[in-house]
Amino acid sequence: HFDSRLRGSQHLNFANHLRSFTSRTMAPLADMSGPSVADAETVIFVDVDGVLNVGVKDQGDAPLLFNDSNREFALSQRGRRLANKHDEDCVQKLVSVAMQRPPSHEEGSSYSGLTCANGSHLSQVLAKRLAQIVQAAGPRKSVVLSSNWRKPQHAHRVRKLEAEVSRHLGSEFAFDARTRPAEERCAADRLRCIGDYVESLCSPKGRFHDGRPLRLLVLEDFFITPLDGWSCGNSDIDSTAAAEAYLLNRAPASANIAAKLVHTYHEWCTPSGLRVQVGAGLTNLFFKQAIDFISAPVP
Repeated sequence: HFDSRLRGSQHLNFANHLRSFTSRTMAPLADMSGPSVADAETVIFVDVDGVLNVGVKDQGDAPLLFNDSNREFALSQRGRRLANKHDEDCVQKLVSVAMQRPPSHEEGSSYSGLTCANGSHLSQVLAKRLAQIVQAAGPRKSVVLSSNWRKPQHAHRVRKLEAEVSRHLGSEFAFDARTRPAEERCAADRLRCIGDYVESLCSPKGRFHDGRPLRLLVLEDFFITPLDGWSCGNSDIDSTAAAEAYLLNRAPASANIAAKLVHTYHEWCTPSGLRVQVGAGLTNLFFKQAIDFISAPVP
C-alpha cells in the first residue's frame, strides 16, 4: 500500500548536535597568516534521502518515504486491523511522524510540513534550505554528491534535484563532484567514502596539499543510523565529534581543516512503545547548524 520507499538508503543527543564543529589547525579567519583568508574554501557533502526528504526506518526493508500519499494512506488506516503486524507498525510509524514535531519544535508544525509531493522524492521546503546553504557558502565552495543518488540509475533524479536547487537560487546549479562509486550497506561505508574524498583533497596531488584553509560540511543521516558507537576503521563513532575527528584524521597532520557533521537523525517511541527512527531532513535545527558553521569565522 505504501507507494514509494527510499532506495539505497539512536537516540538523538541534542547536546552533541548543538555543539560547535571540530577543527585541527585553523586560527580565526581574521588572524590567519600564510594562506590568504580569501583562499578558504567550503566543501559541502550532500546526502539526499533523509536530508532532502524525510524517511522512516522499516526494519528489514527499504525506508518508507514520507510523502503525501503515504501520509494520507496511513492516517486513513489508523486504528484499523491490517493484514499483518508489519503493516500495522508501518502505519503507526507514519502516523506518528505525521504528528511529531521536529527537534526543538522550531518548525511550528509537525513533520507533515516537510513531505514530498506525490511522484517526487524531494521536499520543496528542504530543497530550498539546501539552496540557502549553498548560497551562504559563497563563491569559494564545491558541492559533492555523497548520496546513493550518485549511482547511474538515479541520474534523472539528480537532474531534477539540480533543477530544483537552481530554481531556488535563481541561477544554474550542478554538483561539482561525487564521492567514489561504492556499494554502501551501512553508516561506516558512507563515512569511509567521504573520508576517502577528504584524503584525496589533501593528498600531495590534491587541491589542498599546500595547507590552504578548508571547511568540510557534511549533511548526512547515515542510512537513518544513530551515532551509537559503530566502528569505522579504528574509530568508534558515538557522537558528531567522533565522526568529525575521523574525517580530520583522514587528512595529513599539516592540513588546515575544520569539519562539521549535521546528522539529520531523530528518534522517539510511540505511546505503545514502538521505536520510530527517521532521517529527519534539514529541519530548522539542522539547517541552522549548517548556516552557523559556514557563516562564522572558524576558530
